Amino acid sequence: MRHAHHRFYLSAFFLDFAVSCGFTAIPFFVFHELGGGARMSGTIGAVQSLFYGMTCLLTAGVVMRTRGGLRWAVAGSLGYGIALPLATLFREPVAFTVMTVIACMLMALYWPAMQAWVGSEPNPAVRAKRIGVFNIWWSAGLAGAPLIAGPLYEVDYHWPFVLVFFTSIVAMALTMTLPRADAHHASIEGNVDQAKHDAASEAHLWCGWCANFMGWAMVGVMRSVFPKRVDELVNSGELVVGFGTFAWERLDWGAATQYSWLMTFMYVVRAASSFGLGSWQGWHHRFSVLVWSQIMAAVAFCVLGVTKSLSVMVLCAITVGVSGAVTFFASLFYSVANSEKRHRRAAIHEATVGLGSFSGAMLFGELAGRFGTTWPFLYTPIFISAGIALQYFLLKAGSRRTTL
Repeated sequence: MRHAHHRFYLSAFFLDFAVSCGFTAIPFFVFHELGGGARMSGTIGAVQSLFYGMTCLLTAGVVMRTRGGLRWAVAGSLGYGIALPLATLFREPVAFTVMTVIACMLMALYWPAMQAWVGSEPNPAVRAKRIGVFNIWWSAGLAGAPLIAGPLYEVDYHWPFVLVFFTSIVAMALTMTLPRADAHHASIEGNVDQAKHDAASEAHLWCGWCANFMGWAMVGVMRSVFPKRVDELVNSGELVVGFGTFAWERLDWGAATQYSWLMTFMYVVRAASSFGLGSWQGWHHRFSVLVWSQIMAAVAFCVLGVTKSLSVMVLCAITVGVSGAVTFFASLFYSVANSEKRHRRAAIHEATVGLGSFSGAMLFGELAGRFGTTWPFLYTPIFISAGIALQYFLLKAGSRRTTL
């Protein structure tokens, strides 16, 4: 591939393919090999996300001062590919958690460096398109992996983790071929009011980070807590394709396979939404777009708390995928708008991914363990409403900050 950004997109695809393989298999490994439930799975997912976010924050300054920032991405992809498969050697929950946490901390070296690389494009319009394509490729990796990892787990739980290793190595090899960011600047095209655009992005920065935190909190729940709901319904024979009218609607397939479809639809729609966001600039600096995407996701979570229909669950997963695409894209776009601060801000943006996933998995895992897997989903609008209120406050504070 002659163009560096094409190799960049492929690297992101393969690493998130590896990540999604791991996230698909880990909950069921916890249920079937460690003897845990929703609380243990949620706690492990939460701790992974917490240390991922903390590593992003703690290494931001060091990586930013390093001449070859992509070296960190190379080390991160290699480390993740080795550490996560090694975790399956342990049958003690604490040891297993420690190994998966190490894998996630190593992965935290990869994404901020890569996001800063794509954010080095000085033209906002070109940058938005490239971020959009970037989001499509990593989302495609997340979407495709569950379709393979779920059935592979049903055959033998080792296979998804073997796949993690090989796809991580491919991501590392592609990253090693990329030039430095400052050697990859495109020429500025069009007639963009740069100063006005950057000021608006600065005003929306904190708000975007908060929205990204909320979006990834919901993804953390879908990854770590909702699998238990699917597992319960499959084991009791209550999960149906549509509404249980026909006998064939109770599929004789494992929970990991049926859950994998939900995650695949969520990530496919996320990728498609990223394509639209990269092509359409009308959403830039519109707070209402963030608000409505989160409201619809909250409604979807309420439905997930009561439905036993796989089709309805797919529609809910699609809604959550759209919301996650909007909040992530906005946060990343505003984070890299300032070229001098893009790496540190990309690290903070990526930290909100980890900390959001931590909070969602920890809170919902605990509530599901105490009150049942359906209870926390029914009360999601309360959490989302509080998050939107905070985002509005941060937007006003950001607007005042940029006018001083």
